[in-house]
Amino acid sequence: MKEPIIPSFLTKIDRIKEFDAVKTRNFGLTVMSGFKINRRNFILCL
Repeated sequence: MKEPIIPSFLTKIDRIKEFDAVKTRNFGLTVMSGFKINRRNFILCL
């Protein structure tokens, strides 16, 4: 009874982890590109 529940539960967790990783990476890329632009503007302002 327990065996079928555990694999489906694990795959669900893996899918959530994968989705979170993609979201985090996209967020990180957005932040980094924004930081680069802001840093360039900051240097130009100085």
